[in-house]
Amino acid sequence: MMAMKTKKISILILLLAQCSTVLVAQEHTSAQDSVAESGVAIAPVMVNVLYSGIQNEVKIAVPGVLNQDVLATSNNGTLVSKGKGMWVIKPQCCSDAVITVTANIDGKSQEMGSTTFRVRALPPPRAFLLVNKGSTVRFMGGPLTKDALVEVFTTGELMAAIDDGILDIPFLVLGFDVTCFDPMGFSIKEVSAGAKFSDQQLD
Repeated sequence: MMAMKTKKISILILLLAQCSTVLVAQEHTSAQDSVAESGVAIAPVMVNVLYSGIQNEVKIAVPGVLNQDVLATSNNGTLVSKGKGMWVIKPQCCSDAVITVTANIDGKSQEMGSTTFRVRALPPPRAFLLVNKGSTVRFMGGPLTKDALVEVFTTGELMAAIDDGILDIPFLVLGFDVTCFDPMGFSIKEVSAGAKFSDQQLD
């Protein structure tokens, strides 16, 4: 049985591993989010924004030209073709990225157009708990019942993700600490070396 030293608990993430998730979202087709020059269409998979430090998917197509005859370059970061018109760009923060498209037409290379994307730094991740088993609701702070707290501490683990309403990128929690206060008001800090609560944190 877990003995709680006090009801006042604070949790702090010590270190998070960098996310390697490919950014995937619904394609937009508004004039603001895509550009058509000389028949070339460049549309970000998300919005007209790229995020630095991660792989952003971009769809590139030139009407009437096979995908293998299309070449794209960027002045910021790396841009690699993944096939079937899908490209992955990993820009650096925080200057704009200009993607330029050329196509091999009748054996000659022709520039088809370019477009500029804003580059943003990723927002910081937030720690959360899944309070109820099988639930997808993320608990990020506030009151908890004793039963829910016991269940989280004994069977759950601390998670972290970027979740700003646009992005939902998971991070790997490498460690965190739990600080409790005894009846005399003295703080006691116990450290976990992973995402799960340690035996010392549960005592």
